[in-house]
Amino acid sequence: MTRVVTAGSAAEIASVDCFTGRLLRIDRGAESILEDTKTFPETPLVQLCAAAFCLYGQTRTADQAGIGYLKAAEPMLGIFDRTRTVAPSRVDAVVL
Repeated sequence: MTRVVTAGSAAEIASVDCFTGRLLRIDRGAESILEDTKTFPETPLVQLCAAAFCLYGQTRTADQAGIGYLKAAEPMLGIFDRTRTVAPSRVDAVVL
């Protein structure tokens, strides 16, 4: 099954484009994606970009913040199977 992750508006797409451009250039202002998660809480792509930003921090605190954004995106993506209780959540396993 293929799932397409997209955005609902030009503003959401601009937020993601701005972040990815700054991140690729290692440019100032990439942290603005964190504020954008408040503006676009229903957009998984924005949440995933915020998680990526946090995970670049490579500290326990940054990792925990990144996990928070991954967990926020998780129900919107609908790709994780919560019925499996044997293995830890895939979101938690990303950083472990």
